[in-house]
Amino acid sequence: MKKGFRFRSSRSGFTLSELLVVVAILAFILVLVLLSFRGQIIKGNDARRKSDLDRLHIALEDYHNDKSCYLSDDPVGTNILTNCNGVQFSPYVKNIPCDPVLKTPYLYVPTTSDGCSGYRLCTKLQDLTDPDIIRRKCHPTEGCGWGVGYNYCIAEGATITPGGEQYGDLSSTPTPTPTPGGGGYAGTYACSPGIKIGGVVVVSGTCNNYADPVGSGCPRSYADSACLNQCGNSANWCAQ
Repeated sequence: MKKGFRFRSSRSGFTLSELLVVVAILAFILVLVLLSFRGQIIKGNDARRKSDLDRLHIALEDYHNDKSCYLSDDPVGTNILTNCNGVQFSPYVKNIPCDPVLKTPYLYVPTTSDGCSGYRLCTKLQDLTDPDIIRRKCHPTEGCGWGVGYNYCIAEGATITPGGEQYGDLSSTPTPTPTPGGGGYAGTYACSPGIKIGGVVVVSGTCNNYADPVGSGCPRSYADSACLNQCGNSANWCAQ
């Protein structure tokens, strides 16, 4: 009687715990890919915003060369740059560009009502760590001096100031913040720390009332309850 050969097959499967580990790793990788993809989209949108402002800047300078003035506000305080995709500013720009995500106009502010002295042209960049924000002397969240959040501006005949608000003729040199006597301590109000990421202020400090500004490591204090709007500068923050 012939004996047949037996072939033994061995099957090894994954345990439930091993499958869960694999799924978790794949999910983590997917999250990283999505975050990276989102970051690239944000940078792409910001690049578009900068390009749009450059186009408008060139168009405004060409307009000024022809008219000896920039665009002015109409009687209700608006201007033709609020007409997204409009042709009202042709031939200087074919279609008026607007924010690629919000579909809203870029901020245009003439320094005087007739528009002849200068202007600010601003947008809101999504990437608050963009080094161009600081290069433009702006604040990531408080802006460039006209409108909170407008953190990237091009100016002609106007002063760009990190944070705060300035109105009217901005072509003059800003008045420096007075330094109180007594080593910079003038009251009990001082700037509590904000948040910095990569050397860039992303959350401004807050003006608070300190019982002992010197003991709290504050470089200066103020009699003004708003700290003269200086808490956007990390050099003015207290140690605690």
